[in-house]
Amino acid sequence: MNLLTYACALSHKAKQEFSISQFLKIIDMDFASYCSGFLVSMHAAGVIRRSLVTNKDKTYNIKNIDPGVAKGVKPYFFDYIQRNYTTESSKNNKWMTCLAKLEELFNTSI
Repeated sequence: MNLLTYACALSHKAKQEFSISQFLKIIDMDFASYCSGFLVSMHAAGVIRRSLVTNKDKTYNIKNIDPGVAKGVKPYFFDYIQRNYTTESSKNNKWMTCLAKLEELFNTSI
């Protein structure tokens, strides 16, 4: 979910809508309900503020994100990948490619 948090930070910075469907296509996984639940929990905890975009399924405007989370999520993601996939280069490459695709989608990085 580190990458989902980073996608929210990118969405907020770029002032673009965040679509769970687009996110799942990029990471090539299918767990929309889990992602929706994670967004609800981040909103409830005050990590993000989000609003549903009218007439767009599972698409949100990320109105705010905790500045510390926004700043720290990418370095944390890099560290996580290094700790967990140092011997699995294909998984390491997959997640780094996903990160690059998210930055390309929102045309920004943090």
